[in-house]
Amino acid sequence: IRAAFDAADKLSILFVGDTMIDRWVHGRILPCQDDCPKFVQEDMVETPGGAANAEQCLGHWNVRTVLYGFGANDCPVKTRYVNNDGQIVYRADNDGPRTRGAGYGWVRDLALEMTLHADGVLISDYDKGVLTPEFIRRLIDLCCKIGCPCVADCKREPDLYRGAILKGNRDWYAHYSGDVIGET
Repeated sequence: IRAAFDAADKLSILFVGDTMIDRWVHGRILPCQDDCPKFVQEDMVETPGGAANAEQCLGHWNVRTVLYGFGANDCPVKTRYVNNDGQIVYRADNDGPRTRGAGYGWVRDLALEMTLHADGVLISDYDKGVLTPEFIRRLIDLCCKIGCPCVADCKREPDLYRGAILKGNRDWYAHYSGDVIGET
């Protein structure tokens, strides 16, 4: 990415991947008549997750951002139930049908087209369906070909992201610690 730019010369960063909703349900756990604990909801907050979170965070920089992923009304939802001590006591994921990403070929096509005009690309891969392995390879290969920096927020095997800058969470690195990570 260009080292120096001014307000009139904003960088364009493309975000491609699994947009999600992170739902945080706060409350307390009490006994109930069904002989199991019940969660009594006191508050709920929804925030952008996955690619939408990354785009929102960098959107506060002096850059242009473009997001390609699930539609806002078709996102996977991660619901975390948080007790009064701030501990997540349960998480429920609604990933939708396994075929959800099948209707998003147009998103993948647009992302490839717009990569030609981007100053950087972030792939946000939560393996929820927008990103197929074939598409990930095409996108990274295109970035390498045109010299566009590409960062991959990884959830799958490291070799899939060869050529990209890898960004994985602690669990991903622990899972793939025996593999060669970071060589591109």
